[in-house]
Amino acid sequence: MYHRAVVRLFFLCTRKPRLSRAQYAEHLLLRHAPLALRHHPRLRGYVQNVVVTALDGAAELDSINALDYDALEEFAANPYDGPEGERLVTEDHARFLGAASGYAARMQLRRNVQTAGAAGAATPGLQWICALRRRPALARERFAEALESAFLPDLLASQPGATRVSLGPVERKLFPDDAPDWDAFCELGFADSARAPAHPFDAPDCAMALRRRVAALCAETAVWQVREHVRRAAS
Repeated sequence: MYHRAVVRLFFLCTRKPRLSRAQYAEHLLLRHAPLALRHHPRLRGYVQNVVVTALDGAAELDSINALDYDALEEFAANPYDGPEGERLVTEDHARFLGAASGYAARMQLRRNVQTAGAAGAATPGLQWICALRRRPALARERFAEALESAFLPDLLASQPGATRVSLGPVERKLFPDDAPDWDAFCELGFADSARAPAHPFDAPDCAMALRRRVAALCAETAVWQVREHVRRAAS
C-alpha cells in the first residue's frame, strides 16, 4: 500500500442494463482486470471495488475502480501501451460498462495496520468509500486545509478500530461535465467487520464529533460500502 501521496483516479461505474450485478462483477474481476493490468503500463496501483450498498442518498453504483499514478499527466498523455491495447480495453468496456464518472484525487494513506488479502481476492473485513462536497462558503483551498486540520483528527479519533484510512482532495473532475462536483474522497477499512460501524461517520461510543464536523464542512456526502479487490498495490 502506498505511503506517500499518489494521484488516485476514481471511476464511479454502473453496469449495462442487460447485466445483473453478479454478471457485471464477474466480468469486471475475471475478464477486465487482466486486460487493464496488461495494457496500462504506467499504472502504480489498481483496485476494483464492487459496491455492496449505498448510503446518504449516494448514487446506485456497481463498482468504484481506483487507478493510481505518480502524476495525472501519466494518465492524460497516453494511458495505454499502444493502439492495440487501447482497442482491446475500450472494446471490453463496451461489453459490460453502462456509464462512468471520473475524478482525480491526491490521496494519502493516514493509517494502515490492515493485513492484505491474497492477490485479486476480496480484502477481509468491511471497506467504505466516501465522497465529500464542500459547503459553498468554503473555498476549495480552505476546505482542503480543514480536511487536514479538523476532519482527519476527528475521523482518526472517532474510528479507533479502522485498520486503514486514506484521505485526499479532488484535483480535477475528469468526466462527464454534469457529474457531481465532489471535492474529496475518503477510504476506510475495518479488518473486523463485526466491530465496524453501521456508517463510517458513526463513532462506536456514540460520540457526535465526527458527524458534527462533517455537517460543518460538507454540503453533501455519498457513502458506499464496497468489496475491495486489490489487483496491484501501490508502493
